[in-house]
Amino acid sequence: MQVNDFGFTENILLQLCHEDCEKKKEFVINAEQMGEIDWAKFVGLAIRHRVAGVVYNRLTKIEKVPREVERSLKYIFLGQIERNKFQKQLILELSNELEKCEVNYVFLKGAVLNFCYYREGERVSNDIDILTVRSQLSKIAEAVKKVGYIQGKVRNGEIVAATPKQIVFNQLNTYETVPFFKRVDKICMPFSEFDVNFRLGNDDIGEASNELIEENYLVDDTRLAIRTMRLEKFFLYLCIHLYREAIMVFKIIKGDDLLLYKFLDIHRIICVEKSFNWQYLYSIAEKIHRIEDVHYTLYFTEMLFPKTIDAKILQLFGNSNALYLNQYRGKDNSKEVYEWKTKFSDRMFNEAARIKEAKTNIGAEHHRYRKIKDEINLK
Repeated sequence: MQVNDFGFTENILLQLCHEDCEKKKEFVINAEQMGEIDWAKFVGLAIRHRVAGVVYNRLTKIEKVPREVERSLKYIFLGQIERNKFQKQLILELSNELEKCEVNYVFLKGAVLNFCYYREGERVSNDIDILTVRSQLSKIAEAVKKVGYIQGKVRNGEIVAATPKQIVFNQLNTYETVPFFKRVDKICMPFSEFDVNFRLGNDDIGEASNELIEENYLVDDTRLAIRTMRLEKFFLYLCIHLYREAIMVFKIIKGDDLLLYKFLDIHRIICVEKSFNWQYLYSIAEKIHRIEDVHYTLYFTEMLFPKTIDAKILQLFGNSNALYLNQYRGKDNSKEVYEWKTKFSDRMFNEAARIKEAKTNIGAEHHRYRKIKDEINLK
């Protein structure tokens, strides 16, 4: 059954997430193979990589799954259904307010994916994201404050408002504003977090964001109606976001770099959208200098979910010998480039090992970050 360099348990997880599994009436594992599955590891990986909802929906294809495994994933699945119900209301509330203000923006990631590409409860989001441009930030801040959001952070169960200096620091040195929070007081969602992205990364000066939100429209879906990008641009943003977090040392040491659900999003869209325009995607990615981001994402998505992407498409975006496939950086706009000592298949599901390796190269980036922050605080 094992078809790559991942472990047996990891392969069972990957195959249950694969769209091929959805098409099959059953997923056959014989008694001997069932005994090889490390179920504690299986459940842990499903939760950590945020695919528990998808996996639970497909466990019915396996006979004699341990009762506690099925029960644990079922509770997560049901909780995600409840969380998404409340989050959907919050998304629509934000959408209505932003539409009133005629803001130039689009919803990103889970706000669209959770309701348009996944079944109920299969996917969940920690926050709500939009992409806009710098000129719209003040307008958006005023709009979301009207529906109860405060810009700052949550500390000890309370929202602490950000200072003007903190707000300025984020706008000058990152790709998103200080987050906005709203108290919801639901068991599955104590607070709602709203993130405003105004650049595609620290190496973007803003023009690329303009390019992506240029062709926005209201999603015409029976479950949700919100503003987003053209399909290929939405997909491109997912690639940019995945690549940025996969190679950024600060994300790596937090364990936020290689999470399976991000690759599953890519796999799911490709499998669902039969009219996907690859040439258009390439032209936009080339225009905004994001070919590497797409190639990295497609290359490793194909490794995790074989037969997702045609070989000709992979070759269009790059080759398997590209150096960036095995590199990471201090930040996406920094000059520090580090080579991974371990291969992708050995670090994808071994968070502790890749964190340990990345920590050896974080000193210079910490120094640079603190220097910038000190300069802002002195002004």
